[in-house]
Amino acid sequence: MKQLMAIFDTDAGYAENLARNLMGDDAFPYHISGFSRFEDLMAFLNTHEVSFLLADRKDTGPELRTLFEARTDNTPGLIPYGACPDLKLIYLTDLKGFSEIDQTPAVYKYQSAGKLAEELLHRINARKKASLSFPEDNGFLRIIGTASPVGRCGKTSFSLLLGQLLSKNQRVLYASLEPCSGLSALLEEDFKKDLSDLLYAYQTGDLTAPDPESWLAEFHGLYILPPPALPEDLYDTPPGLIRDLLAELCRKLHFDLMILDLGGCFSFLEAFLPSLSRLYIPSRTDPVSREKTASFLSWVKRSEGFRPTSEPEEIFLPLPSFPYLSGKKYLEQLLFSETGEYVRTVLERES
Repeated sequence: MKQLMAIFDTDAGYAENLARNLMGDDAFPYHISGFSRFEDLMAFLNTHEVSFLLADRKDTGPELRTLFEARTDNTPGLIPYGACPDLKLIYLTDLKGFSEIDQTPAVYKYQSAGKLAEELLHRINARKKASLSFPEDNGFLRIIGTASPVGRCGKTSFSLLLGQLLSKNQRVLYASLEPCSGLSALLEEDFKKDLSDLLYAYQTGDLTAPDPESWLAEFHGLYILPPPALPEDLYDTPPGLIRDLLAELCRKLHFDLMILDLGGCFSFLEAFLPSLSRLYIPSRTDPVSREKTASFLSWVKRSEGFRPTSEPEEIFLPLPSFPYLSGKKYLEQLLFSETGEYVRTVLERES
């Protein structure tokens, strides 16, 4: 079930046509209703839980402005009204080139529905990104990310080892955002639920299972959230929505640390980068891998969310000398391999 968005514009037919065009995009993550009469809009807000109101700035007259208040963080929002205590405003404007007006997000109204949808989701994700935080230290959640543009570099093994070693003294969640990760085959586990199921539950407001940990698998004290079985479930979801979901899950289950396997996806890394307390970039020593990693590191350091206090680290994992195994003993065997010793050395250096 998608979240709700309302569009309000007094120009005859504009709001309804825009709502119809946006709803024609199956990937657009909101159900939309359009209104040209103020009374109809208010009746809808009073009976439906709407997340965002998209309104023409010229139509936010005295009656509509009575719903506004300045919040303590200087982010304009709407006073709780009816069924919409968390309703947020985005302006429709006929002015090009403005991402916000009077500290309120804004989108240019006279453009194609596809471009408007892209711009609208960018504003929404930027707002969510600014409002959501993963507090660090002092007993709160920390996030360690692993990402790499290089294949077969030991990234998944490193992430799982890191999670196992750190879970001895704290509650740790390993979450993979890498499609076609092979995690099920690697651990010989038929995961009953994965990130797709969790996304559906989150969007329908039903993250409260009788046993919340039933959403996850558990190996040697490490909790695991597998990626979706279908890659499109990952790529058709805004990174900010996945970020919100993982934050809520970690709060509900009181995790101290999340090991986030980001694969090589730039959009996911960009969404989580401001919240990472550490970023590891596994690589290989051949010239092509080194060049790929150098370009990747350069992009990370240019990104808006990069913080110099959490300098990314390129690492080179030794491959275990024993024959390849999979299954429930795989994680245990890794602990006593050359790879396990290397990860222990990384943790000792960090501490």
